[in-house]
Amino acid sequence: MDLLKAKINLDKINRAFSQLLKDPDNIPKIEVDIALSYVREFYDALQTNYPPPPAPVQAPVSRPVPVAPPAPAPAPAPVVAPPILPVVEAPAPAAAPVAPTPTPIAAPITPVISGLPVEMEPLFEYKEAKELSEKLSESPIPDIKKALSLNDRLLIQRELFANDPAAFENALQQLNSLPGMEAAQQFIVQHCVYPYDWLSKNKIETAKWFIRMVRRRHK
Repeated sequence: MDLLKAKINLDKINRAFSQLLKDPDNIPKIEVDIALSYVREFYDALQTNYPPPPAPVQAPVSRPVPVAPPAPAPAPAPVVAPPILPVVEAPAPAAAPVAPTPTPIAAPITPVISGLPVEMEPLFEYKEAKELSEKLSESPIPDIKKALSLNDRLLIQRELFANDPAAFENALQQLNSLPGMEAAQQFIVQHCVYPYDWLSKNKIETAKWFIRMVRRRHK
């Protein structure tokens, strides 16, 4: 079972479902196909390394064997009842002290880089992962393009780069080669957010997810 792959695919399913809810009366077939492919990838990740169930074994057919009548049982010996002893109850063990439940501490939010426009701050908010599944989904990646599936690249290209393959490829090359997240954020602010309207309601969630992938590249 590949928990990291299953968690990534579960995030993709949630994003695809949110995309379908934006206009439920006019859902393109490609959106449905993308959602179904995420579901299949999630199922495959959970089934990894599980052996197939064993084939049923048919019991052999046995023929009845004639049985001789049983010999008469000997008369039972008289049973002498044992003496009745008083029952002594063992003392109940002392209850172990219950430790108080610690109060959960909210994950700190990494401050945004100074000078960022206020309307862009939600795009770059980042909470430190606490749970194991969250840490796995936030692990560093060496290349943004290789970490994206074909369906992911098609979705990002269509929603965040006006379905322009050249613009998308150029952005990936730039974001992969920049020295750190601060430089990557400056590139996104100058060349992506306003030119491709990433702050609109139907694009902001995809933009947040793509920026998280960029952050994983520069961890």
